Amino acid sequence: MIKRILLAIAAMAAMAPLVFGASFEVQLAWDANTERDMKEYRIYRTDGSRELQVTVAHPVTTVGVPIFVADGSEGVVKFRATAVDLAGNESGDSNEVSRPFDYRAPAAPVNLR
Repeated sequence: MIKRILLAIAAMAAMAPLVFGASFEVQLAWDANTERDMKEYRIYRTDGSRELQVTVAHPVTTVGVPIFVADGSEGVVKFRATAVDLAGNESGDSNEVSRPFDYRAPAAPVNLR
């Protein structure tokens, strides 16, 4: 029983960097595609590698994308969108949008008296 508990604690400690962190949601919007055979839009995160984040059914043109980052981090997340028709043809990329984030701790107070 003690071995199982220690194993569980060790597993939780190993996962701590994945579990603890900051999260926020980026709201994105775009103009609807007017082609009759539209199926969906794909939102890619493009800071670093290109990674599909979410697929949005046409005619919806807004989405909230959840973002998870390490505590104490700062940076910029970037996104591009594509349109996909009923035949599965994917358009080229939209323009890129970026959203900064800052989860660093504030500076310590000074001159405490």
